[in-house]
Amino acid sequence: CPSRDWLNVVVSHTARYNIKLFFRKETTTENIIFGKKILEEECKNYNVTLGDVIEAENFKELQDKYSFDSIDDMFASVGYKGVTVNQILKPISTKLQNKAQAKLALDNSSIVIEGNNVINYKFSQCCSPIPGDTIVATSNRDGFSIHTTDCKNLKFIGPDRYLHAEWNNKITKLYDVYISITGKDEEGVLSKILAAIYQTKTHFSTLKAHILSEDKFEVIICIKISNKKQLDDFTNYIKNQVPNIEFISRKNIG
Repeated sequence: CPSRDWLNVVVSHTARYNIKLFFRKETTTENIIFGKKILEEECKNYNVTLGDVIEAENFKELQDKYSFDSIDDMFASVGYKGVTVNQILKPISTKLQNKAQAKLALDNSSIVIEGNNVINYKFSQCCSPIPGDTIVATSNRDGFSIHTTDCKNLKFIGPDRYLHAEWNNKITKLYDVYISITGKDEEGVLSKILAAIYQTKTHFSTLKAHILSEDKFEVIICIKISNKKQLDDFTNYIKNQVPNIEFISRKNIG
């Protein structure tokens, strides 16, 4: 029997009329009941419900694609195999999965811009914002860039392009923060710093140490923290534990 796909291929009005006439003849009560039963049984295999299928927006998309006259016409088409179950349920299943994933991503977004959660953002490496910093957003070709309000690079953008941004305080994530530790060099000072870091139970990914001058050192460490308060607690602890330290500051890598 003819497939509903034929209506997307034929050009002549006569051919379309004859195909649609065939479909109308096949829209019998028996085919409607049979097609509805098949869809109901197969819905669970696609993680959808029959309600999802007949929902106005979803059905409109199917109607536009297969020229269904009504929901009964769709059921009947499944019943006499004018369309397959996969043709009906697969696009709806995919659409619902994509919506669910998009919602989950939005719900897990760390950033709220102009009152809305967003996912297409990046933290600018020039200032590497972390929760607790006051931030602004700027738009770009790929979405948004998030800066701290005291970022030096903002002067190249201009306040007329700023978008209001704030942290989603419901979300707890770990952020990479680079720390510069400088002080007076003496034997064993690096061991003292490492011991103090381990005492804080703070995870870190990289650590580099070098001599700045004859009696000065610098240690650059990338730690993983969740907010500015945790960072402040970390730096204060290190200062108190290692007397040789003169300065601890965030180090931007951009």
